[in-house]
Amino acid sequence: MIDWPNATVAFVLGFLVAVPLWLLDRRREKRERRSQAESEWTRAAVRIVATATQENVTDVDVLRVIAEYPTERWRAILGSADFEILERLQLAFMIPTVQPHKDSTHEAVEESKRQATVDMLDLALRRTTEEAAAVRRAEQRVRKACHPIRKVRRWLKARPQEPRHEVPSEGPAVGE
Repeated sequence: MIDWPNATVAFVLGFLVAVPLWLLDRRREKRERRSQAESEWTRAAVRIVATATQENVTDVDVLRVIAEYPTERWRAILGSADFEILERLQLAFMIPTVQPHKDSTHEAVEESKRQATVDMLDLALRRTTEEAAAVRRAEQRVRKACHPIRKVRRWLKARPQEPRHEVPSEGPAVGE
């Protein structure tokens, strides 16, 4: 026969232990997924900028490079702030610039392309420096997280040394 009170207690205790562990694992998984999407987006932004700044690149080449990446998935994970710059770049390269002679419209289109490329370059540089800073912080955390005995030794070496008072070896003896 089933011991219902003990089975109920075991179920409740198992539930109370499993749910927090599941929530922690889910949070860690989201953080890893976001970190991976951020690094992929940074690499993609650098490649898009490299393509857009080449000498004899066509609009189709830039749009093809942008289309290679899953930007909608990244937008869902990371939010839309960085992707507004990407949209401006896409729109700037979608405007047809095939005109027989240069006029103010052509110059305005070229200026919008240049400005969108500069904005995308700023984004790529900012994201690259943020990632490098995050790597440096992680390395510092790993370096600081060491055995407690090493921490004490490091602390003892780092604290200021007080001058030691020497006891005179020769002198009048006490009581003489």
